[in-house]
Amino acid sequence: MIISAEMKLRASLMRKESRCSHYRLDYPHMDTTNWNVWINIYQDSDGNMCLEKQPVGTWPS
Repeated sequence: MIISAEMKLRASLMRKESRCSHYRLDYPHMDTTNWNVWINIYQDSDGNMCLEKQPVGTWPS
């Protein structure tokens, strides 16, 4: 549960905007130009948690 909470927190801090239930006082507006993306979270070869942006609509079929 701790790892899951850390993943959510890191993704929330990475997203520099407010959207739906995700609201940030420091970024109170939506920024569709830069943040119409999925945030992918994965583990690299050293075991570190990594986050990357993937534009919506680019998911492989």
